[in-house]
Amino acid sequence: MTQENLHTDAPYAEFSKNASANMEKSIRSNARFPEYVFNEKWEIFLFFDPDWVFVEEFPEKMKTLLEIEGGECACICNLDMEAGESGFGIKPNGTNSRYFFDKETTNDEYLKFLGGDGIVFGWDICIDSFACTSDKHDWCFYCERRDEIAVIAFRNASELENYRPVLSQLYATPIKQAIELPLTYPFSQLLPEWKRDLIKNYGKK
Repeated sequence: MTQENLHTDAPYAEFSKNASANMEKSIRSNARFPEYVFNEKWEIFLFFDPDWVFVEEFPEKMKTLLEIEGGECACICNLDMEAGESGFGIKPNGTNSRYFFDKETTNDEYLKFLGGDGIVFGWDICIDSFACTSDKHDWCFYCERRDEIAVIAFRNASELENYRPVLSQLYATPIKQAIELPLTYPFSQLLPEWKRDLIKNYGKK
């Protein structure tokens, strides 16, 4: 669901409103990797390849996250697009700058959104920064497609095991391991100062 076709029936309107508000307050304005990008305190950080977010099957992973935490709706936002900094010249707060997932979202709906409408570019070719969280707000992820790095944060380390089914599908891993493996090719190309700062900001506290 984009901003234009959100459910307006209560209580769903409240769920989507909360998800959107949580997303807005989660990320520090103008913060970028290797900085700490989150506004709030989170306990656990796991890194993954952002390409997983922009494929047809991603709604299934979102449904799993919502089911585990007991959430109803999640909002993903193109941060650069809303700030008027997207490489595609799209005006701030464009109607395609946010997408909402719920338990009924289909892969086909999301795939169609990713491809755009023929007038506005779709997200499948955007190399912007994105953030996503839910109405329950037990997790939040941030990704930079330009640098090909994504991180998902969780509030409670004690609940992490519950999320293993979806985390294993994302191959999500702690930052030190992501660098050492390396998790993806971009991690093998990180500058020493990036490695140092990522470990400082996202390693175990």
